[in-house]
Amino acid sequence: MKNKMIFSGFLAFLAFLLASCSQYTGPGSTNSTLTSSGFPGSSSGAVYTVFTAGIDRGNNACYWITAAGATVETVLASGGTANSIFVNNGTVYVAGTDSSGEVCYWTNPVSGGAPAENVLAPSGTANSIFVYNGSAYTSGRSVSQPCYWVGSNPNLLNNRNFNNIFIYNGIIYLAGSDGNYNACFWASGTETQLANSGTANSIFIFSGIIYCAGFDGSQACYWTNASGITIETPLSAGGTARSIFVNNGTVYTAGNDGSGYAIYWAGISGNRLTSGGGTARSIFVCNGNVFTAGTDGSGNACYWNGTSETQLTGGGQATSIFVLPSY
Repeated sequence: MKNKMIFSGFLAFLAFLLASCSQYTGPGSTNSTLTSSGFPGSSSGAVYTVFTAGIDRGNNACYWITAAGATVETVLASGGTANSIFVNNGTVYVAGTDSSGEVCYWTNPVSGGAPAENVLAPSGTANSIFVYNGSAYTSGRSVSQPCYWVGSNPNLLNNRNFNNIFIYNGIIYLAGSDGNYNACFWASGTETQLANSGTANSIFIFSGIIYCAGFDGSQACYWTNASGITIETPLSAGGTARSIFVNNGTVYTAGNDGSGYAIYWAGISGNRLTSGGGTARSIFVCNGNVFTAGTDGSGNACYWNGTSETQLTGGGQATSIFVLPSY
């Protein structure tokens, strides 16, 4: 009974926080296409609600909500995967696979309840989800074929790998690699090659400029593409950049450096998150505060605010992060 009261109190507090977010205009807000500099206000006095997707110590696909120092887990599927999370208009969206191996995404009100599963394909993977104008866009593979879905409608393609999806002004952008294993991105189906090998793991659009993070075949890097011109910025010899976010004109990337440390970069300045090992899989920047999700050096699912760690579960892994501010 005591735990139930604590949980109910947490949800009530969380509802209050989210109700305070009416001024929010970042990713996932109903009024946002990510054309502005990102997030309102300053970090002074801000409280953050952190949404993290992953796999818990029991090998369950799940997501966690952390607010005011308390974390609540929602289990989505036993033995499934939760690869990407997005929050829009009071609803949590998580993409992955269920306990039967079906490709799917789940929706659930932020305030809690039983998650609703939306099956996309009998097998394969969903590795990224983005919500735009109330529609869910998901990328991955349908059985063995590259695919992205708009709602539950598949778009099957050949000779490519999709790692990440992003919608900007109604245009669908995808990052990955082509049939020759060259890092590239697609805008409305048109391919732009970024390197002669490697892969683009993540894509972000800011003020019409396309940013991709990945691996060029020899080093972690990110690329910018403006007016059709691509520029590569090296981050670390070896290693890889798995996620990218742009806030107030600064490029933030997360991954592992050539020495195997979990790390995030602000521009080209590296900030190691562990004293050895670990993995940084996803990055989100809110009011200049950098949040990174992954696995710490001891193999625990966690996220970092700056370089300060919050453990989510013993073991497991955190794959994706989304952050909302409230005041």
